[in-house]
Amino acid sequence: MAVTDSEGTTFPRLLMQHAAERGERPATREKDLGIWQTWTWAQVAAEVRALACGLAAQGFRRGMHLATTGRAFIGR
Repeated sequence: MAVTDSEGTTFPRLLMQHAAERGERPATREKDLGIWQTWTWAQVAAEVRALACGLAAQGFRRGMHLATTGRAFIGR
């Protein structure tokens, strides 16, 4: 996918673009206890925003680094 964005393409910008254009369409699916669970682009964007706000409330700022490992249990 060729992108010519004067401000630079970032994952957050792409996420927000997908959420705006494809809000209620599936973004990801996973099996939980044998049952498929679907997350829409709007749901993913809301969870990412909540995580970002939580990190900011704990003092995490632009330019700082964060690494995650393992599986995240978001929304449970």
